[in-house]
Amino acid sequence: MKVLFFSVLSVFLSAPVLAEERYVTYAAIGFDGKTVFAVEKRFSSRGGLLEGDSVIPVKYCEQESGFVCVQEGFTFAVPLNFAGDVNEWAFAGISYKLVGMQAGMFAKEKNPFSVKILNAEDKVYGIRSSGRENEQVFFYSVQNGLVGFTENLMSPYYSLTEKPYSTDAIYWLVGGCGIGCNEFESNIEQSSRAAESVVE
Repeated sequence: MKVLFFSVLSVFLSAPVLAEERYVTYAAIGFDGKTVFAVEKRFSSRGGLLEGDSVIPVKYCEQESGFVCVQEGFTFAVPLNFAGDVNEWAFAGISYKLVGMQAGMFAKEKNPFSVKILNAEDKVYGIRSSGRENEQVFFYSVQNGLVGFTENLMSPYYSLTEKPYSTDAIYWLVGGCGIGCNEFESNIEQSSRAAESVVE
């Protein structure tokens, strides 16, 4: 009996300890001409992007790559320890460039610009991507990581017989900190890191 107890105990103690799964959530509000709807994207520290009922596998960069990034199901990259000192970079076939803001959306105001999120003011950099996929704009904070991004939203309320309605929307960080902040990055499991990050 003692041998069995110690065998079970030694197996339990030698099992790898998994870090607590952490999530970063972004939400957008859309309007399809009929209905206002909210859409969420939740990134898991274990390598999943949850969208509605779907889980899309994603990979995060190894720190040795010199980038904070998400690859595969969602694409974003910023140089590691980014502080607004780099204006342009490329990662995995996609070019990134700092852009400013204007009253409407993007272009004139200099980086960084101030944004109030959850009653806290933060300095945020606008970053435009171009390359293989549609252009996107990302909003990145040195302190809180990725705090927002643009994406084309498809309305979930149109039937298959009606013409789908889509609109550009901004996903904003919901609480906590985003991809790239120390709290999230330090909890990413090794199995969720890209084996090889393609840097150009």
